[in-house]
Amino acid sequence: MIHKILKSIFVATLLTICAISAEAAEKAIGSVSAISGEAYAMNEDGSRVDLALKSPIFQNQTVVTGQDGKVQIIFIDNSIFTISANTELLIDEYVYNDETQQGKSIMNATKGVFKFVTGKIAKNNREEVKVNTPFATIGVRGSGGIIAVDPIAGTRVGLTQCCLDVQTPGGSIPVALDQMGTFIEVQDPDQPAPQPKPVDASFSRIIQENFNADFGQDDGSENPLELNNEQANNDGASQKQDRKEER
Repeated sequence: MIHKILKSIFVATLLTICAISAEAAEKAIGSVSAISGEAYAMNEDGSRVDLALKSPIFQNQTVVTGQDGKVQIIFIDNSIFTISANTELLIDEYVYNDETQQGKSIMNATKGVFKFVTGKIAKNNREEVKVNTPFATIGVRGSGGIIAVDPIAGTRVGLTQCCLDVQTPGGSIPVALDQMGTFIEVQDPDQPAPQPKPVDASFSRIIQENFNADFGQDDGSENPLELNNEQANNDGASQKQDRKEER
């Protein structure tokens, strides 16, 4: 009799644990705050969920945008990802405890263009926040950036809030991206990441074509093009002043 009672308690406990685990697995980790055109989420089982405003987002989903698609997602730690057209972004691992404000956020981008601003996880566990691409891993320091991923040509990383670290599979030390108006372009994952360089015409065009201030919630990020132009103007003014002093 006692054996049967213990067995019943064990089974009931096991079922409760399974139910809690299932509930945790289905708990939304974010939601759609803005959307335009075609955007959907692919589940692990291959099923597709068309996204709409306020659609819940779950771990292990791949967010996909079509040729005319754009979507902005706000995660529960207040990080914001704005995903442009023809992009695929896998939410590989996302865990966040609102009470302790501890967690982990790992995103895998296989192609496309997106920008992001980190939230509370990066504030308390910045080493636990990363974006992976086929060419590089981008680490954060409580920051924001713009990432363009071409599965053949490489990965370009720009800065919207200081600072980011870029490391390739072939590099033992991450390269710091800490100057606004600069970016890092990785073309060979087997070589260390190159040093930052000023935003060029090609990357400027990507930013202009994919992002504007009228879409979604203001994430507080700076426009690297404006900062680059401002820096150029300041440099030009400084050079003019130097020439006057030389005279």
